[in-house]
Amino acid sequence: MAKVDYGFVYELMRACDGGNLLVNKRYFGGKVEDFLDIPNSVMQEVRFKGNIYRYQGVEINIPWYLKRKRAIEKYLRNVEEKTFQGKLLPVSDEEIEYFNTYWGFNFIGLVSECLPDNCAAWVKTDSEGYSEKTLFVSLEAGKPVNDAFEVLFKPLAYIGG
Repeated sequence: MAKVDYGFVYELMRACDGGNLLVNKRYFGGKVEDFLDIPNSVMQEVRFKGNIYRYQGVEINIPWYLKRKRAIEKYLRNVEEKTFQGKLLPVSDEEIEYFNTYWGFNFIGLVSECLPDNCAAWVKTDSEGYSEKTLFVSLEAGKPVNDAFEVLFKPLAYIGG
């Protein structure tokens, strides 16, 4: 079977060496135990094979005047400490590599609420912390959608727009 390269859809990496802050496209964040009160954030809850995983991220732009690697890393470590209050859980390099592979689920369906198992919820909040956009997908039920929706089962899914 040919290897599928879909880096244009999803490409997770560490924001800086040794840190827990991750980045995918325009979202910076990572795995959290419980969701934090962060306005304009994206929250994901993934229920997969009896486990529940939570990821939260924010869309940030690195200031244009930061040009050197050390200055950018300092800025990103500050984001990790202040925005995420130092509460990002560790993610191993093996996990990151696993997330960056195409999984090829047999079925992904759009549903109206997150089911008890094998489901993912993606919520974008507004500046006051209220839900602005919400998506729920399931591996077991719902209206069939494109296989690109598998990114909703991975940290910091960027769906554009």
